Amino acid sequence: MANGRKKDEKQPADAFDHLPEDMPGQMEELGQDEKPNADRQAAFEELQPAEKPPSGNKGLQDLPEGSSRKPGDTLKIKYFRVANAVYDYIYYVGLQLLRSIFKKRRKFKSQFAVWIKGFRRGFIGLGRRLRHIIWHWWYELTKPFREMRTRRKEFQRQLKTAKQRGGGMRASLWMGMLGFWISRLFRILCTLFNYAAPIAAIVFLVACIRFFTSLPLALKVTYNGTELGYITDESVFNQAENEMKGRIINEVYIRPADIVPEFQLTPWNEEEGRLLNEDDILSVDDLTNLLIMTSGNELEEADGLYIQNRFVSAVTDGEGLLDYLDGMLKEYETGEENEVIQFVKKIQLKTGLYPLSSVEPLADVIEKISGEERGEQYYTVIEGDTPIRIAAKNGITFDELKSMNPEVDVSLFPGDQLLISRSVPYLGIQVTKQEEYEEEIPYQIEQQTNPNEDIGWTQTLRQGEEGIRRVVAEVVMIDGIEVERNIVEREVIKQPVTQILEVGGNQPLQFIPTDSTGSLPSGTWGWPAAGGSITTPWMGYYGHTGSDISWSGCYGTPVYASQAGTVVVTRYSTWGYGYYVILDHGGGYQTLYAHMSRIDVVPGQQVAQGEQLGLIGRTGNTTGPHLHFEIRVNGVPTNAAPYLYG
Repeated sequence: MANGRKKDEKQPADAFDHLPEDMPGQMEELGQDEKPNADRQAAFEELQPAEKPPSGNKGLQDLPEGSSRKPGDTLKIKYFRVANAVYDYIYYVGLQLLRSIFKKRRKFKSQFAVWIKGFRRGFIGLGRRLRHIIWHWWYELTKPFREMRTRRKEFQRQLKTAKQRGGGMRASLWMGMLGFWISRLFRILCTLFNYAAPIAAIVFLVACIRFFTSLPLALKVTYNGTELGYITDESVFNQAENEMKGRIINEVYIRPADIVPEFQLTPWNEEEGRLLNEDDILSVDDLTNLLIMTSGNELEEADGLYIQNRFVSAVTDGEGLLDYLDGMLKEYETGEENEVIQFVKKIQLKTGLYPLSSVEPLADVIEKISGEERGEQYYTVIEGDTPIRIAAKNGITFDELKSMNPEVDVSLFPGDQLLISRSVPYLGIQVTKQEEYEEEIPYQIEQQTNPNEDIGWTQTLRQGEEGIRRVVAEVVMIDGIEVERNIVEREVIKQPVTQILEVGGNQPLQFIPTDSTGSLPSGTWGWPAAGGSITTPWMGYYGHTGSDISWSGCYGTPVYASQAGTVVVTRYSTWGYGYYVILDHGGGYQTLYAHMSRIDVVPGQQVAQGEQLGLIGRTGNTTGPHLHFEIRVNGVPTNAAPYLYG
């Protein structure tokens, strides 16, 4: 670097144009002979061109005097200073974090290696100790045999020597060898016993535990000072006591002096001096008979009739009662295949001891069980009642109410008697059988839009045909009334033919039925008011062909189109509907909105579902503000409730 410039820095072409011609030679002589003095050096530096400021904040900061600086340069300088400081800090923190992670990883690897090494060393040491223990055990176990082998070899050598010398040494050698063998065999047996004894003890302990846990432990029952027998647990006694009290229905239960039972856990039959078995355990019925003997009542052996586990009565002629019950079932036999006939309620006959007052003649019991448990129940209609409200009041569905009263949605007046519950026989009989029949398959209706025709115009392009299918159903009937039908099998015999219907307008009409059953999609008809409910139903009084919708404060609230259609009538009738509107929805469907205080539509206007038609009022023949709503099918008024409630 010379004079603040890099050696390879390229100078401007006109940097020395103003110098004298001999100036380069003079400078060269100065460089060879002597250094220039301070004045000449300063003059030389002044002749050098200004260096280009380096990039970065420092260059922006150290601009030469007189240079122009933009107003935003200072802000940029501060921004770059802060950014560089943040970058340096993050860079430093990142480096320290990486160093810390690497350091901890090396430390963990080192510690993990120490753990593995220690585990391996411990495992190897454990294997060595086990091998040493096994070897020591085997050495001690085989030591007598090795001694016997060594002694046998020595005995053979001594016997050979004694045979050469002769005399009585051979006999003494044989006696000594025999004594040695006996002592060593005894030692071997003792060693084997020392190892086998703990194993045998463990086996014996397990066998004892299994034996005693398999014993039928029972409670010995003592009641009123009398030992009754053995039961499995206290719940058996409680059931027997309740059943015993249930048998006493026609007199007062005489409580014994000592009514507190005593229980003693034991596996031993003290009377026969042996362990208990299953034959010694008393059942609920056996214990009931023993308890009733301590009640102090007069007893008689009879057959008790239980319905739904509740004692009804006892008879001495149990066979006669069974014959009557079988006769009740045979009355419903039809001889059909897969027919199952049974009582709805669970019926049992239990032979045992019963109080004399609970034993009744067979004829009285038959009269009791052949009657009704509950008779028919009726409801009296009051002002403001609707079929749906009546069903809700009595805890039944609308379908159940209609099945018992078919005309309930056609004619309903205050004071009418509605059947809300059929009679229930004492013993209902259920018949389950299979039925096979053919049913029609409804055809679908496909809509095609004709934009050249108005909404409400329809034309059948292809007539639909219903299909046929074979159905196998399992039918459940109680006392001759069907209560359940489950489809077991369906087989299509003839496929239905879809009907093609051309409709006018830019979009298909939602209110046209989707199949041949005439059913409408859910949500087809909207609620025509801003709230409320049907207070006076269709035919709620003579000549009432609509459904009145009202609530407190309904006057002046909006009236909405229940379905999209065309306004065909807007009219005022002094003695009839007052201000009313009729919409035509096509397909023979029309709706009427009456007693309004204001009408907001005109004839010929097309309205969408939910569009406002006017306001609720009390015009025409009415006693209060409400909306009179009708649905007309082919010009005939029909009940609107099923359409509105779905």
